[in-house]
Amino acid sequence: MFEVFVFLKEKDLAISVQGDQERVLSFLEGLKGEKLLVPTAAPESALKGIGNVIHLEGERTLDPKEIEERSYSIIEKLLPEGFSSMEKKVASRMIHASGDPMVARMIKISKGAVEKGVDALRKVKKIITDTKMVAWGINKKLLEKTGCEVVCALELAEGKGKETRSYKAFKILGDSLKESIVAIGNAPTALMACLEMAEEGVTPSLIIGTPVGFVQAREAKELLAKSPIPHITLLGTRGGSSIAAAAINALLSLV
Repeated sequence: MFEVFVFLKEKDLAISVQGDQERVLSFLEGLKGEKLLVPTAAPESALKGIGNVIHLEGERTLDPKEIEERSYSIIEKLLPEGFSSMEKKVASRMIHASGDPMVARMIKISKGAVEKGVDALRKVKKIITDTKMVAWGINKKLLEKTGCEVVCALELAEGKGKETRSYKAFKILGDSLKESIVAIGNAPTALMACLEMAEEGVTPSLIIGTPVGFVQAREAKELLAKSPIPHITLLGTRGGSSIAAAAINALLSLV
């Protein structure tokens, strides 16, 4: 199996092409001038003139610093135009955490959202997560430097009912959400509750919304992307706790 990622700049679209090598390279012949992400195994002669080729792999190494540098070098080439230097740092961490080149075109950061998040951390505002997985993914050394408290909302709600525990938890938090940083990586219903609370005047400083899944995750994130609340999100069904935590860690590194 051979896989190539194609970034169609003019259409702001990313697609993954899979198949045997001959078939994939035949498909790519009509994509001259586009950006391609290919495995090192792809023959240079076959790719000549097709587009801007970014190789995914290189020589084997066990050096952690080199691995990180090579990873972020690849990610830098994937980032869409228009991000500020601070936004690039957040987006890069999110892409790195996902391991998915397609994520680069799905990240949406509202104007000034990163600055709002950094400012909230400097003012020692709470970080509220939907799950322990997001909380556990936050870099403890960076967190200690800010003095910020992490609260896992899910621990506040108990029992079964017609509403999810995540939804009930964010409703229980009430005014505690004000001026906090909310990081939701798992439950779309938590994001929906947070948006409902914002409509009632309980507005966080920043919402990081990357819930994953096929039911309501896409819709909840689209609502977030349209809202006036400062936000960082990942459109579509992709997402996860590691991506939400990566965004928080990027903000912490900017404090």
